[in-house]
Amino acid sequence: MRRRRYRAASDGTSWISRVRRDERRARGDPGSGLPERHAGACDELHDHPARFMRTRIIPAKSIALKLAALALLASNAAVAFAETPAPESVRLANGHEIEWVRPRLFEVDAARHKKTALIMPAAFRRALADASSVAFPSDRSKRIDGKDYLLVVVNRSSSSRPTGYCGAGEEGALYVLELHGAHAVPRFSLPVQSCLDSVSLDTDGGAQSPYLAIAWRDDPVGIDVRWEFLAHGGATHRVYRFVNGTFVETGIPQ
Repeated sequence: MRRRRYRAASDGTSWISRVRRDERRARGDPGSGLPERHAGACDELHDHPARFMRTRIIPAKSIALKLAALALLASNAAVAFAETPAPESVRLANGHEIEWVRPRLFEVDAARHKKTALIMPAAFRRALADASSVAFPSDRSKRIDGKDYLLVVVNRSSSSRPTGYCGAGEEGALYVLELHGAHAVPRFSLPVQSCLDSVSLDTDGGAQSPYLAIAWRDDPVGIDVRWEFLAHGGATHRVYRFVNGTFVETGIPQ
């Protein structure tokens, strides 16, 4: 009988000890028998729940940002691929082609494998030498009064400071050259794009090169220019008609 009472008391003490041990384990008590690292983690979770939430959320944000960046790159690549580029040369009536090879313009006779540098006025030659890039709006010259005329846009850097607002921008001027054999004479010039003055040629929503906004027209014979934005206002579509060896702005034919 006495032995049974001792065993019951021992069983009660053992049960109480287990309950207390379980409570200490829930609190992360080092005396609970749990590894110290586990107990510390429980304390941190109890005291700083937001830190654990951030630990779980940040990787998800990082993945989302990476996916967004990849989507943007894919979109830009698709636009660049779809854009209609400007011609790389101009074909003349005699079958020769005009090309720009820094810092000059050349007439190329592919049949004879011959390349001849065009003779130009000093001012235009300097403009080509200082150019950051050169573009041809049309792949063919225009035959007017028995002479070849070609369109060329000469760009120069907008700023000498690469990190400035327009460090990567360009200032572009359209030239119309009249050809006489190996001689090229500018007959007309017009500023057509500028980062500094916020002037941009039309790109048809990014579907084409801005230089394709400059084109020959037949009736009346002249040049058609379309802009996307003109900071100083004015018509964004203009026609320059050939008159007495040069080009003058006229109203847009209906």
